[in-house]
Amino acid sequence: MVQARVLLYFRDMIKVEDNFAHGFAREDAERVISGVGRAIFKIGVPRSIINEGVDRSGYWFLLALSELEPLRLSALAEEMTLDISTVSRHAKDLLDLGFIDKLDDPHDKRAQLLKLSKKGKDTLRKISKDRSEKILNAISDWNDSDVDELLNLLSRLADGFLKVDSTLHCPGLKSVKNSLAKETL
Repeated sequence: MVQARVLLYFRDMIKVEDNFAHGFAREDAERVISGVGRAIFKIGVPRSIINEGVDRSGYWFLLALSELEPLRLSALAEEMTLDISTVSRHAKDLLDLGFIDKLDDPHDKRAQLLKLSKKGKDTLRKISKDRSEKILNAISDWNDSDVDELLNLLSRLADGFLKVDSTLHCPGLKSVKNSLAKETL
């Protein structure tokens, strides 16, 4: 019942001019969306992968890199909205553990690009599988149309963020949309 109210809220938040829809005020949007974001962030990384050297921040590093690779360290820091020294420290650790590789920048031989190694791709796949299972368990009692509606509304929300501020893009969403478009062909 709560999940249905959240879905209805997202739908009505976009479509209805009324300030009160299904018991939520539009002003509740930030709290509801931030709460869901925090819950997703807290899902974390399986203990077995943490033991290999990738914690939650390492996961977000690998994920960001996977969506835009190959990439200079400075561009990755900008993408992650982190200080370059923080990203550099993570990159060194992940490089030393074999999760990422460096390669020469073909446009500037003085610079280097970062990309996921095979080990990094395999690890990211394992983490994503574990996180996906937890998310799917959270919506296991939803019907397919509710899940589709949630994904469509989240996609619209991501597009809305982009309209408000171009730095609020969601790179992973583009790859999901592209794969869905290929499935419908």
